[in-house]
This record gives sequence, structure tokens and C-alpha cells, in this order.
Amino acid sequence: MGSESALLVSLIKNLAKDSSSEVQRDRVKSELTENYGREDDKLERLVEDHYEHLKGSVTAFTHISTRVAESRNRIKTLRRTIDECKTKLRCRRDELRKLWMEGVQSKETLRLLDKIEAVKKAPEDLKAFADLRRYLDATRLLVKTVDLLDGELAGVKALAGMRTEMSAEKAKLLDVLRDEMHKHIYVRSSAALLLRKRKLQSVENLQASPLLGKKSSGAGAHLAVRSKGGEIG
Repeated sequence: MGSESALLVSLIKNLAKDSSSEVQRDRVKSELTENYGREDDKLERLVEDHYEHLKGSVTAFTHISTRVAESRNRIKTLRRTIDECKTKLRCRRDELRKLWMEGVQSKETLRLLDKIEAVKKAPEDLKAFADLRRYLDATRLLVKTVDLLDGELAGVKALAGMRTEMSAEKAKLLDVLRDEMHKHIYVRSSAALLLRKRKLQSVENLQASPLLGKKSSGAGAHLAVRSKGGEIG
């Protein structure tokens, strides 16, 4: 390919010389025409040999170009949408912040209302636990309720009466626990000891009874006779 290019340049230079004769120019032109024809034939053969590949490449390039153009259009649309969203968010930033604060306050209000309802329901639950003698659950509920009244709900003036009621419930529960401990430590333990003592006394009285002694002697004699009978047999 390089030699053919050099030959073409050389022929052009020869044609450009003024000293060249008409015959020489005609010869050079015929050589150029012949070389052009050969190159044209080669190009046609190459196109024919690689037509399918060339056709596939052109089709793929067209498809890729179309996809790229569609992607660019989508990107432009997306950028425009993002810019519009940014503009709208900037314009409504204060309003959105206000709505967010209202949402936070609403959640906090609902949480406090739930705790207030639990506190108001505490006396009823305490009574139910006491009736079932579930003193541990009652104590836990009472401590939790008092902590709420003295902590998060300390500023709720409507619960002032509930604080007084919880103080009374606390005193009542202490009395109940004190009575239960007294019963377990003194009354029931003493009763168990007395019962055990009575049983031991009854056993001792039976063992010391003359009738029981005679029955025991008779039983011993009977056993002795049976033993002798066994030996005889």
C-alpha cells in the first residue's frame, strides 16, 4: 500500500512538470486510470466479501446510536426533574420543617397520653393484683406509676389527685405486705410448730399406753409361736 502511494505521488509530480511531453503525459494518465481501476475492483471485492459484517456493524452502530440518544434524552429529562424538585424544596423548606416539627410533637403527645391512660388505670390494676395476691406485680406497677407521676408527668396538674391516691395505695400495700409477712413468719410458722408438737405428743402417748403395751406383748407372743411352729414343721 505504501509503494502504490509513492508511485501515485511520483506520477502526479511527472504530470505537473512542464517539460513532460504529451506522449509521456498520456502514458502516465493511462497508468493512473489502470491503477484506479484495479483499486476500485479491489474495493468492490472487499465490500462484497465483508458485506454481511459491514451490514451488521452498521445495524449495531445505528441501534447503539439510537440507544445513546434515548439515554441522553432521559438524562436531560431526569436532570430537569431534579432541578424542579430542588427548586420546589427550597421554596417549601420552612413549610416542610414546620410539618416535621408538628409530626414530632404529635408523636410525643400520643406517647404522653398513653402514659396518662396507664396511670389513670393503675388503681384498678392494683386492686386486681391485690385480690389475686400478686403482690410483686402490684409493687412493680405502683413503683412505675409513682416514677411517672414524679417524672415525665410531674407538670400535669390534672394528675394531682392521682398522686395523693398513689400515696394512699402505697401505704395500703405496705400494710398488706407487713400483715402477710407477719402471718408467714409468726402465725403460720407457730401453727405448724404446734401441730408438729401435738403429733409428737400423740405418738408418745400412744407408745406409753398400757393397752398398746399389752397388744405389743400379745403380738410378740404370737410371732414367737409362729416361729416355733416353723421350726417344728
